Amino acid sequence: MVFNINDLLKIENIDNYNLTFNRKSSAIGIIYTIYDKKIHKNYNVTKNYLMQLKNMHIAEVSINTNRKFLQKVRELFPEKYPKPDGEENIVKLFQIATEYEIMNMKSEKKRYITILEDVYSEHINFSLNEKELLIEYGTRLNSKLKAKVKKDLNPVEKVYYKDSEKGVLVFVPEAKNFKLKVDLFAILSTLGEIPIYDANDAKDALNIYKTKSPKLVILGKLSSNIESKKAFLYIEEYDPYVKKLNYEESPASNREFETKRIRNNYFSGYTKILELEKREKDLLPEEIKNTILEIIQKLQNNFSMNDYIEAAYAIKQFGRMFNVTTYWHMLQNVKKRHMGY
Repeated sequence: MVFNINDLLKIENIDNYNLTFNRKSSAIGIIYTIYDKKIHKNYNVTKNYLMQLKNMHIAEVSINTNRKFLQKVRELFPEKYPKPDGEENIVKLFQIATEYEIMNMKSEKKRYITILEDVYSEHINFSLNEKELLIEYGTRLNSKLKAKVKKDLNPVEKVYYKDSEKGVLVFVPEAKNFKLKVDLFAILSTLGEIPIYDANDAKDALNIYKTKSPKLVILGKLSSNIESKKAFLYIEEYDPYVKKLNYEESPASNREFETKRIRNNYFSGYTKILELEKREKDLLPEEIKNTILEIIQKLQNNFSMNDYIEAAYAIKQFGRMFNVTTYWHMLQNVKKRHMGY
């Protein structure tokens, strides 16, 4: 983990944290001493040696950290070294990161798992007399790294991490639905220290989704309000893997159940979504197919954005169960001809 030497010198009793310099780092990190007419190397981090490096105009060094030291660093420099989102089994984190890799290939939204501590090998390297640094603080996990380090990892070790996704985006249109919004926010406040974002309109919802990367989207009045449908389509076009819930009415009457439902959706992974993506979907029933074709034909003859949104929303709903790829492309072609994009 790379540190500014001036920051390290602000830490009292740094010698007592049992830190060593990273042997693999290209930065200076070795103490050379001479006695008995021989050169000896010492990798221990000490205040005296840090002062020597500073006097040599070296600004940064890479050192192997431990949790006790990281706790102190986070207390002193919270903006540079934020609190982790939690700790999780390293194997599980690699599994999540692998799913994110698959999703990142198809989605404009990019998801990452970042490790917020130094992770060492399960066993001591006897030639070095220490555990080898496998994953450095701030590293994003990926399948290539997994293949490289998995044989040396402790499979049950839990490590601190940061998920690029965090928070809930809520969009409830129109002032008359204010109670629905208030009740949703009341439930969300019980989830802990999770950011809650309130969108003003469909475009604002998309902008928040892009910039804040929430883990869950909650839409109000989705089946009956055109602005909610716009938000739904904007976000799903940007990220086909978005996790979303819809509330037509206030969840207050069944608060315990709905709190559990929201919590489960927020903390659940993407395994089921990816499995459903692989599943071969049924062909549209003839009656539904004819209805969709009629809607597309009407749009082609007399296009309006609101009618397009209604049609797009309907096709997306049918797409949960049936293969609607052909009809979706047809609808997009109609939009391009009328809108020019």
